[in-house]
Amino acid sequence: MMNCDMSRFLAYSFDFAGAQMLGARENQQDFYAFVPPDQFEGRAVLCVLADGMGGYEGGEIASEWAVRTFVSVFLKDLVPEPDKLPEALSAANEAVGDARLVSEKVRNMGTTLCAAYLCGYFVHFIIVGESVIFLWRRG
Repeated sequence: MMNCDMSRFLAYSFDFAGAQMLGARENQQDFYAFVPPDQFEGRAVLCVLADGMGGYEGGEIASEWAVRTFVSVFLKDLVPEPDKLPEALSAANEAVGDARLVSEKVRNMGTTLCAAYLCGYFVHFIIVGESVIFLWRRG
């Protein structure tokens, strides 16, 4: 099990802002969540972003279900660990798969997902699909 050294407080401060811009599609297919340090006793941050697959009905449903499920599973225990990233991703994938069964109209929906868990001096991340995570440091 990969441990998050909870004895180290975050060595950085956070400013978080979110914005979405409607592109060529008729609806917004991105969904994101930011779980702030106060949810982790000031020692960690979780950021999750999903982008529904364009060209298919239900991308906005897939991305929201994926992010909500991912966060819920990751926060399930009192002390989240970086090793929970794959478990949360698997649960998110299953939730989207279950949602596809609701209607023939959304049977092909899907989403990308990327998540970063910043803890101590480490960034643990997981990515599925074409969404990316950039590490920007030293200006």
